[in-house]
Amino acid sequence: MTQDTTGPAFPCEGGAENGLYDEEFEASGFTCKIIVHTTLGHLCGYVRLPADHPMWGKDYDDVTADVHGGLTYARDHAPLDESDGGWWLGFDCAHYGDLVPSVVEQAGLPPRDHETLRDNRFVRCELKRLAQQLAATHPQNKD
Repeated sequence: MTQDTTGPAFPCEGGAENGLYDEEFEASGFTCKIIVHTTLGHLCGYVRLPADHPMWGKDYDDVTADVHGGLTYARDHAPLDESDGGWWLGFDCAHYGDLVPSVVEQAGLPPRDHETLRDNRFVRCELKRLAQQLAATHPQNKD
């Protein structure tokens, strides 16, 4: 998989915040999930791969993908779910520069200037980009 070199450096940045909530949708033929982290309150995004995908069963360190913070998850189920025969790859929004809601609440301080809340709009955009990259390597998408 190659890195996306088209468009702006941060194609999912900008726009109004639209909240933090669990969501499921389809993108490029894959099931995608946004899940609010149960402890820290930040969002995580996941894409489900079918068993015939060449990245199925691979550790996230073995999959090249251009996604916010890099891939940080690879398992046979989405968090809080049971195995469903797919392979889930995902990323989180708890990196340097991301506003993590529980950290701000616990510290009792306003967010730092360099911190950005990654909302559903942002994570949805990143998941669509990730799904496009994964679709490009899927044998069903080859002519």
